Amino acid sequence: MTLEWTGEHDFTIDGVAYRASDYLTNDVRSGEERILVLKARELIETYEQLLSDVKPKRILELGIYDGGSTLFLAQLAQPEQLAALDLKRRPRGQLEHLLAAQHLEQVVSLYPGVDQTDTLALDQIVATFAGPLDLIVDDASHLLGPTRTSFNRLFPYLREGGWYLIEDWSWPNQRFPHRKPEYWNVPPLSTLTCELVLAAACRPKVVAEVRVTPHITLVRKGENPVRPGHFDLAARFDPVGAEMMERLRPVQSLTGDNVGPPAATPPKFPDGTSEPVR
Repeated sequence: MTLEWTGEHDFTIDGVAYRASDYLTNDVRSGEERILVLKARELIETYEQLLSDVKPKRILELGIYDGGSTLFLAQLAQPEQLAALDLKRRPRGQLEHLLAAQHLEQVVSLYPGVDQTDTLALDQIVATFAGPLDLIVDDASHLLGPTRTSFNRLFPYLREGGWYLIEDWSWPNQRFPHRKPEYWNVPPLSTLTCELVLAAACRPKVVAEVRVTPHITLVRKGENPVRPGHFDLAARFDPVGAEMMERLRPVQSLTGDNVGPPAATPPKFPDGTSEPVR
């Protein structure tokens, strides 16, 4: 399938109209005229290139909101199997209708009401695939603990050279606190990206490559097999890496104390300025 941009944020795939968006816009649900994908254009283009390179046949997606990303992945990647789960039990009628209209209802399996930390459920979903996974996308909680739990459980199910994507890792390091209080004063998800980089240095035959963009962390699985249910990313560190991560344990994300009207004083960065280095 070919993706064609029809505007700054609008694109089509095989005649289906999409809009690339993010949480800063007012677009929060798919409509009749276009399907909303909660990903910035830059991230859509990253997916387009990755899917073209990897050509994944078996995809697992964690966190789907109202399903725009699921339809997007199914159309653009044309996989043999795609399983998509979400914690919330959202009505699935519109997504199921859209999948059927594109003859994808036999390709995509939906699992509402599944917590990404439910390792038994994750194992059961993976067991429905015909072989090792090619691509796993985590766009679920964006919290360190649950995201790490999913990674430890699912990374072993990837084939050699398969990719694991973690979206929105950088939220805790942006200028202001997240607008939702559940992301305040908690261990930052960016810690996991640091752990992955260290694991790639210590165990490159397990974590073969880590790529980091402002939107996602991409992890490529190495040649060494790892046993599902027995993998622990932290066990891959050398003593220096372990001490580095131990020093990060007390770090917490920004709190709502910095939230206020535009005139409020923004938080200062280490260089004494109010703007991050670009």
